[in-house]
Amino acid sequence: MNEKNPFDPALSLSDIIPGDFKPYVPEFEYDKEQSKIAPKSLDVIEELARLEAQACRKFVLYSECLTDPQLKETAAAAIISHKKHFNKLQDYLGSCR
Repeated sequence: MNEKNPFDPALSLSDIIPGDFKPYVPEFEYDKEQSKIAPKSLDVIEELARLEAQACRKFVLYSECLTDPQLKETAAAAIISHKKHFNKLQDYLGSCR
């Protein structure tokens, strides 16, 4: 069976991930009108949180493809780091209510 190498730079993410893959997209509950900071700033923070969640998902996918224990450990550390960043951003957005 000829499987695609997920680390081939010529491949895009859509070549690696199945077409029916539905990534988790976080929903934030806050009222931009009642916020203590500008709505544009909230949009930027929300986008950063979305990107952190996306990075976390990518490292989960990468770690599933890895066989080297050191690389798996590095991917796990990246997952934890991006998850912490996402949680901090989500907590901040929650405090802006």
